Amino acid sequence: MWRTPNGHDALQLAVNKDRSIQEYYDNKSTFTDYEELTIAGYPAVRANQGNPAQDGACSIFLAVSNTEMIHSFTTQTDVTDPCAISEKALEASIPTLPAAK
Repeated sequence: MWRTPNGHDALQLAVNKDRSIQEYYDNKSTFTDYEELTIAGYPAVRANQGNPAQDGACSIFLAVSNTEMIHSFTTQTDVTDPCAISEKALEASIPTLPAAK
């Protein structure tokens, strides 16, 4: 997790084990903000209950395998598209992941 010194803005990356991207595909109607993406060659979904531009928060889930995902969550006070920051963080993190064995 990274936070600005005043604590208003934050970026968090977390690994979600035992979760498939298919769960998001199958339940896309439960999200008011939903978009299927490809990030650094991996399938991903932008899945939020609210409006990221208005709420200043965005979740993007990237599938690194059939049963593991990376969740990027951004909160921003003065940014109109917090999802762009979540997406950039995921793009930057992919090359740093260890190779699967």
